[in-house]
Amino acid sequence: MRVKFIAGWILFMAMPVSAHSLFMDCEQQETDVKCLASFSDGSSVANMPYEVISYNDKLLYSGRTDEASIFKFALPQTDYFILLDAGPGHVVEVDMADVAAE
Repeated sequence: MRVKFIAGWILFMAMPVSAHSLFMDCEQQETDVKCLASFSDGSSVANMPYEVISYNDKLLYSGRTDEASIFKFALPQTDYFILLDAGPGHVVEVDMADVAAE
């Protein structure tokens, strides 16, 4: 039994690891902010939760990405940052200063 466990562990450790990173590009479009999320390996970021949070930790908006990995919200009237959470190890934050102007 112990030999099978050790052999299984060695086989598991020899498997290639496919790591991927989460990215988010946001731009201001007149009175809205539009964001596109993506994984570095091209896998889908559809239906992932996002939050728009003020600098004083007030939740301004929340929702989920659409099937095209896009989400949109009204431009906040206060300082903010955007948080996208695709699970453990896959969280990305974009500050308002990094939102590109159209």
